[in-house]
Amino acid sequence: MSDRPIESLPLRDLFNDAEKLTRELIDHYEHGLIPKADQLNRTALNDEVDDTGSLRHSASLLLESYEFARQLSKKLDKYYVAIDQSVAKITGET
Repeated sequence: MSDRPIESLPLRDLFNDAEKLTRELIDHYEHGLIPKADQLNRTALNDEVDDTGSLRHSASLLLESYEFARQLSKKLDKYYVAIDQSVAKITGET
């Protein structure tokens, strides 16, 4: 992905970068967020857990994973807006 401001990227680069971010987000959900949520659920349902340390640790990992996904989604939203504006400019809809 380019270091240039999103608004100055050509449409092709916007689509390519948005695709990469989408793949990264999907991968993160499949291999990060969802497994961590499942782990937290298993930990919470485990009757043998005496202390809350493992539960807190699982919750902390899930929150970190959620925050990463949220930041990635925000970045992706910026690309969607830039793509929309670029297409509107090309089609004369601005």
